[in-house]
Amino acid sequence: MSSIQTGHFPFAIARCLFAIARFKSVIKTLTLKLRKIHETIESINQLKTQRDFMLSFSTDPQDFTQEWLRSQRRDLRIITDVIGNPEEERGAAFHHQPWAQEAVGRHIFAKVQQRKQELERVLGICLT
Repeated sequence: MSSIQTGHFPFAIARCLFAIARFKSVIKTLTLKLRKIHETIESINQLKTQRDFMLSFSTDPQDFTQEWLRSQRRDLRIITDVIGNPEEERGAAFHHQPWAQEAVGRHIFAKVQQRKQELERVLGICLT
């Protein structure tokens, strides 16, 4: 005789539903445990990064500081979209190139024009 004929069919469905509910509970528990494992791994990675940072500083503080400043300078250049090489621009040879003299003349002319406009505005006259 089959379970349908004996009336055991509802119990079989109930057992399946119970197994499904239990399975969902197990999945939820596993998901929570996996999330906790992921958080723990992230914490370990952060602690390792901090340890490496402190260890490199304690080994050679001067070299560490110089390298850190270079890194910060590169990051700032990327963030602000700076074009050119600031290290090269700090040297005198950079400012003795042919374009520098023309750039200085244009800058001074622009400043003179700006001062002229300020003076005209203050005096209320036109000097041209």
